[in-house]
Amino acid sequence: MSMLRQYPEDWVLNRYIQCSRESWSNGVFYIGGQLKLGIDDEITWQHLVEVTYMQFRGDSPPINQWELASIQRSEQEFSHFRDLYTDYIRMKKFNGLLRAIVFWLSSARKRAAEKVFHPDNLMTVEDEYGELHLMPIKKIIN
Repeated sequence: MSMLRQYPEDWVLNRYIQCSRESWSNGVFYIGGQLKLGIDDEITWQHLVEVTYMQFRGDSPPINQWELASIQRSEQEFSHFRDLYTDYIRMKKFNGLLRAIVFWLSSARKRAAEKVFHPDNLMTVEDEYGELHLMPIKKIIN
């Protein structure tokens, strides 16, 4: 379901959802036309490997053209789903990594900002020789 939140308009995910809502399906769908999963089951890489193995094993040739078309459609849907799942997992992994980096950098950035002079906190001061120097406002006030 979390993939559906990430990709609400994806045609394969919506097709799997629709299949699970059919009266004959009892709340399950067949990923790649091969592996029976519930709509709330967690999908793992092992599931994708099993479906790939089942598809390429090819125990028997299709009986007729309708079965051939169904097999080809399932393979196309599974290929799209596998790519979508790969992107989703990559996004989840890097989103967590990105959050950690941002969290780490934000505190480092805050510490750096305290020590580095911001242009708003600088003032030009003329020394006794007539040369201009940039000085922090805090030093001038104290």
